[in-house]
Amino acid sequence: MFSVFPRYLSAFALAFGLFGAVQANAVTLFDSITGSTPAAADSVNLDGPLYASFSTVGGVVNLTEVQVVLSAEVTTDGGSVNISLWSDDGGPSPGSSLALLGTIADSAMTGSPAIYTLSGLSEPLTASTRYWIELSTSDQSSAGWSWTSSTTGTGVSGEYWLNNYAGGVVPNVGDINFIPSPYEMRVFASTSAVPLPAALPLFASGLGALGFLGWRRKRKNAAALAA
Repeated sequence: MFSVFPRYLSAFALAFGLFGAVQANAVTLFDSITGSTPAAADSVNLDGPLYASFSTVGGVVNLTEVQVVLSAEVTTDGGSVNISLWSDDGGPSPGSSLALLGTIADSAMTGSPAIYTLSGLSEPLTASTRYWIELSTSDQSSAGWSWTSSTTGTGVSGEYWLNNYAGGVVPNVGDINFIPSPYEMRVFASTSAVPLPAALPLFASGLGALGFLGWRRKRKNAAALAA
């Protein structure tokens, strides 16, 4: 009498688990590095703080990784670059600091532009919202953040940059005073989506299995009574 119950429970648990599954995916929000060549670099100390904006898409939940192209004129100066996440004030313009993502020492850099990565991040983001990456220094770093004239990368053309000499935010695609010149960076985030189309057939299969087991049980009981 009770031997069928574990089968009912297993089938239902399988169907419910598959139906409620949530799959995390990675998405590139901004990429001005792939396919581009550094044109020049702005000094984090003399021209900074330096800012570059990016925007999220629907379903984004966490900032997971940031890459920037840096070089240092003097790698033994004891300086370092702080990389922070900022909100947007709606201008568009940097609003307020949300989190210090990490610090890269000049001693870890070279004299030529190279990609430096902050990974393993888990900073919450709001979907369809603009944010800023800020590079600053408190110890007179000699590092420079490279910029490029290419604006064809993911999320680049609709964003902005800002530094001390620009006189205000500048579109990555340029304006009457500046040529296209986005800072070189990549921004990655995680998204969360409930795969209902894939789970629904499995859920239905689980319910079908429950019905079949119930039918078999009733049939066996009926046969036993007839005997």
